[in-house]
Amino acid sequence: MTLIKDIINQNKRLANISKAISELSDETKINAFLVGGCVRDLMLNPLEEAIDVDIMVEGNGIDFAKS
Repeated sequence: MTLIKDIINQNKRLANISKAISELSDETKINAFLVGGCVRDLMLNPLEEAIDVDIMVEGNGIDFAKS
């Protein structure tokens, strides 16, 4: 079974973005997730560069963005 993290790691740009989001999520204790079209596009073609990246946070998105 292929895991989404394995697919993300095939795409260097999204892997870097995902890592930064994960680290910030750990620091702020705010859960954050990649969502939307970039996830769909990643599933269809892991090597294609995503143009837009949507992030969903549980809690205060403004505080997360300011961090």
